Amino acid sequence: ALQVAGGLAGALLVEPAPGYVLPSDLASLYEAARVLVLQHLQFSSADETPHDVSFHMIDYPAVSQAMKTAAESYESLPPEPTFANGSVTDFYVVNGQYQPVVAIPPDGVMLLRLVHGGGVRQIELELDQPADWCQWRTIARDGVFQPVPYQQPLAVVLTPGNRADIAVRCNSSALGQTIAVRAHPNPLRDAALGTMNRHAQAVVFALRV
Repeated sequence: ALQVAGGLAGALLVEPAPGYVLPSDLASLYEAARVLVLQHLQFSSADETPHDVSFHMIDYPAVSQAMKTAAESYESLPPEPTFANGSVTDFYVVNGQYQPVVAIPPDGVMLLRLVHGGGVRQIELELDQPADWCQWRTIARDGVFQPVPYQQPLAVVLTPGNRADIAVRCNSSALGQTIAVRAHPNPLRDAALGTMNRHAQAVVFALRV
């Protein structure tokens, strides 16, 4: 928990077995795919997400102290973080960057290979756009190709360790626009996901066309 909470996570790409041939349209997508590793960093105990004691979120400094207390011989340096913005202490980064921008060609398709490298939170990614500029479809989940026709989800839901390969297409009317991909715990999904440990963030990353 300490290592993952501190950002020690990444992606390993496993190549297909020899002789395995993807259809040409998928092969071209995977050759130019972007791998995006999503990691949750929390340096403040303030957590407004409804929870009970068994699911209580603790921040990275508290995890570090708990590890030190559990084993007297364990040495743990206090993180003692400082913040450029004191209101941003509980957030997701993508490939180690806060709110990065991914370039998407107009009228082209790009495959985003999403990896949830966090340890506790669920994240529900949605396109936050004023018009129907971009669409996405689920090509694979956790290494398993999805049936055709591919689903066009309202949200890409990722729990810790989940992976999703998402094809994104933005039309030419989006040229010059930046579309936020937000984390939105929509109450309509409460029955399926519960109400605990669901992250909210106005911009996790963005698409620039």
